[in-house]
Amino acid sequence: MHSESKNLEIEQLRAVAICLVLISHVILLSPFIAEKVTPLFQYASFGVGVDLFFCISGYVVAKSYCSYFDHHRSSGLFWPAARAFWLRRGYRLLPSAWLWVVLGILCAQYFNRSGAFLDVEQNLKSALAIVSFTANIAHMYGWLAPNNVYWSLSLEEQFYFLLPLFLLLITGRRARIVALLLVIALQFPLSRDPFGGIVAQYLASFRIDGFAWGVLVFMFSRSTYYESLRPHWLRYKPLAFIAVLLLLCMLVVVPARLFALPVHMGLLAMIAALIVWVASYGQGYLFGYQSLTGVMRWIGERSYGIYLIHLPAFRLSHELTMRYLGAEGLTYSSAVVPFLLLSSSIFILLLADLNYRYVEEPMRRRGAARARVMLLAAQERQLTSCCHTDERSRLAWVKKQCSETDPSKSAERA
Repeated sequence: MHSESKNLEIEQLRAVAICLVLISHVILLSPFIAEKVTPLFQYASFGVGVDLFFCISGYVVAKSYCSYFDHHRSSGLFWPAARAFWLRRGYRLLPSAWLWVVLGILCAQYFNRSGAFLDVEQNLKSALAIVSFTANIAHMYGWLAPNNVYWSLSLEEQFYFLLPLFLLLITGRRARIVALLLVIALQFPLSRDPFGGIVAQYLASFRIDGFAWGVLVFMFSRSTYYESLRPHWLRYKPLAFIAVLLLLCMLVVVPARLFALPVHMGLLAMIAALIVWVASYGQGYLFGYQSLTGVMRWIGERSYGIYLIHLPAFRLSHELTMRYLGAEGLTYSSAVVPFLLLSSSIFILLLADLNYRYVEEPMRRRGAARARVMLLAAQERQLTSCCHTDERSRLAWVKKQCSETDPSKSAERA
């Protein structure tokens, strides 16, 4: 797999997605905030950040692994390659995810005077759903609190499990495009209201059209039409600024204003795909202002940690606030809102940075190394069974194969 320059716009798009999620969830920080902000949600739906994440993940993982799986399928090493892929995904996602679940259980037991962390039983029930990769199902039945955000992580894990099987069973480019479009078309007209009936809730919890659109964006980027449709006019910053505003407004407004229509979720996935397509060129069409690049990249790199940590940070701020008010004999009022916002923001940024530096990145590198060793061993076993060359030639061939097909050479951070 050849090396490519890193697409910073995809990283910055992650920053946009996580900021939308934070706006959506800020009402959970205080009822006084909810009272002021909730009316806005009639006109804009900020929870769409999750669906934008789905589309980004579909694009990035397809870009990093489609050629990888096709190569190993043709060389007879598909299943070792799939196991290596799942190992990498596990190291990438699970250590951070499970760390914050465990910390939540400990806080519920030992640092929970206000009840902000709920009780230990609820935390354990939630943890069981998370480690069994069924959090999106548990969420429908109210079993996931206090880790409600993990429903989307569970769906993403299920996508990572199915993607290699999809690439194994459907091998032709056209067949894959047709299959992905069929997945999208089957879901598009259906009601996927997370607050609706049981069928609508199930469909909302298994909405995979965002991932499918992301894979399609990648496949389109390898077509002859991709360059001919390049939006050159977005090189002009005033036009790009207007385009970004329009796209983001469409992303948050369309689902909110069309919520009563069954197709609102399908339209949301299409808009997310349009945004990811523009970002896929990596030419600053969306975020061309250098003054914002560093900040957005920093947030984007830590977006996974921020997603996992923001609710525990809210609860930590609430617990500390209630302890202070109790010690001073004060009552809970709207006067505490600035402190809650400031303290929770500090906790989110600080803890997400620590998580990124000392959990995410080390575990990601370890997973990549173990996956390479696993695949190297499988390739050497295959070579040993079919060839009778000397040891040096075997190792040279295996190392060459690994270097050509190692997804870690891809610049995208999957």
